[in-house]
Amino acid sequence: MSIRSSLVIYERRWLALHGNTRGAIWILVAGFMTTVQSLMVKQVGDDLHVFQVVFLRCLFGLTILLPLALRSGLSTLKTGRMHLHLMRAGISLTSMACSFYALAHLPLADATAYSFTIPLFMIPIALVMFREKVRWRRWTATAIGFVGVLIMVRPDGEVHLAVPVALVGAFFTALVMAIIKRLTGSERIITLMTYFTIIASCIAFVPAMLVWKTPTYWELLLLFGVGLTGTLSQMFAAHGWYAATEATAIAPFDYSRLLYAVILGFIFFSEIPGLNTAVGALIIAGSTLYIARREARLRKEAHVKTPAPPPEVQG
Repeated sequence: MSIRSSLVIYERRWLALHGNTRGAIWILVAGFMTTVQSLMVKQVGDDLHVFQVVFLRCLFGLTILLPLALRSGLSTLKTGRMHLHLMRAGISLTSMACSFYALAHLPLADATAYSFTIPLFMIPIALVMFREKVRWRRWTATAIGFVGVLIMVRPDGEVHLAVPVALVGAFFTALVMAIIKRLTGSERIITLMTYFTIIASCIAFVPAMLVWKTPTYWELLLLFGVGLTGTLSQMFAAHGWYAATEATAIAPFDYSRLLYAVILGFIFFSEIPGLNTAVGALIIAGSTLYIARREARLRKEAHVKTPAPPPEVQG
């Protein structure tokens, strides 16, 4: 049997899986890639400034993405919403810088757990940007989630600057997700990623030059790995959410990142999460999962109440 025939067979078996199963697998792989990226950022974060790490992550991500973009042709760059791409790139750079700073100064599991607050910030953002009606159940779940944050922060002790920075990064990431939500109606995934890497590399160049320190060959290899895993994790996550027929069915698998972070943090940095981190992360995870299920239920109810459009206008 030829290699091509084997690939066709495996592709058929893959496509025969339920959409939720394929989505869950994509999310698990994306979560692992994200955690490996975090591990490498933490490795170089002690010696290189966060601005330089952000710039090289975007630049290497662009070199990896460019062949795919060129393969799709000039249609990749076709857009009528450049202002949103510019806004998305600027905000993404801010969130990335905050996240990378937190990774350099916090235990890997802690920094990962704080990133799970993103859905909590999505509630007030949805209220302001999309004028969505947020009822008391989701507000209550959001408040409970931030109680989990307080448990992790341990307000009775000294709070490292990286903690509020991590939360600011989560807020800006939620803002980016809201912008992407507006863009996905008209833009392809490859268009979103290409414009981000091009614009972000140009913007990040100036602050990176102000703090530039020549990386060692080992650091360059790690930074290339940051760009590679960051780009792949975005692709895999996008495939996961698109493949799934029910977003709430695969949402819990995103929390595999915490398990990966605990394991890799222990192996490479001898980090053992404290009880506060474990309890706080569980509360945050529970509240965000409730919010996801509640929103899915509301969307389903709205779909039932709203008549389906005629076939010629369905997207």
